[in-house]
Amino acid sequence: MHMSRHVRGSLLAFTLVLAAGSCSSGSSPKAHSVNVGQKEFSLSVSSRSVAAGSVTVTVDNKGAVTHELVVFRTALDENSLPLEAGGHKIDEEGAGITHLDPEAEDVATGSSKTITIDLPPGRYVFVCNIEDHYKQGMHTVVTSS
Repeated sequence: MHMSRHVRGSLLAFTLVLAAGSCSSGSSPKAHSVNVGQKEFSLSVSSRSVAAGSVTVTVDNKGAVTHELVVFRTALDENSLPLEAGGHKIDEEGAGITHLDPEAEDVATGSSKTITIDLPPGRYVFVCNIEDHYKQGMHTVVTSS
């Protein structure tokens, strides 16, 4: 009887060590994620706030036309980003914004694309920068901290 209690105690201790080890396995934290839904003409996000660092962004096009997702770091109002000369698209090199790569380009209707992007602490505007889509409301703010 004494021996089996000792064995049970050793097994319990071993199990606790394994459980503790599995919580800290891997030297880097997992990427945080956000889901972006797109349709004519809006963007929805699963979270408006994410932890800073590597963020996995899954873009799901629920609309009837092709969309894309472009991310800008900016303090500007989301409705006032600089436009190209014709006024149909955001000037991705414009004043007051920093364009981040990669983009989720050419997301076909009914499909999705996933990108991983580094978001240091700050404020970001997620947009569809296909001609006139931004002006029609395809943008939202996400912050990281």
